Amino acid sequence: LAMIQLEDSKDWDLVVLGGGPTGLTAALTAADAGLNVAIIDGTPAGQVQFSGPTGLFSKALRDSAKRVNVRTLREMGMLDTAIFTQVKDLTRNIVNSSGSKNLAAVEDNRITHKRATAVLLPDEDSTRSTLAATDLETGETVTTSC
Repeated sequence: LAMIQLEDSKDWDLVVLGGGPTGLTAALTAADAGLNVAIIDGTPAGQVQFSGPTGLFSKALRDSAKRVNVRTLREMGMLDTAIFTQVKDLTRNIVNSSGSKNLAAVEDNRITHKRATAVLLPDEDSTRSTLAATDLETGETVTTSC
């Protein structure tokens, strides 16, 4: 695994780009194996970190729709816009709950996480790359070679 340094000068055994299902699994597995792990995740501000965008939203929407009996609500005189609002709120609750559980797992495993976007840039040395991470809160970009 590549050793790289991030802004706090800590050495990482693994830096995972993306906190979706695959990234979370990789980070949690590596941390469980005793590695120093960091996740760079681009979840937008105002959204629970590690809650998407992934297939999670479509699954949450499906599960919400199963909980709402549209026919009965329409028979009660509820407008489609109100029904949609209920489904949207249920979906948001499911996504936030899942994201909160994921965040707790990351923190319980002492995985450093940063809300940022990142790209790997080519390096003059073909055996190396440069990681450029932009903090979504400050706009600051940090680069490091790996």
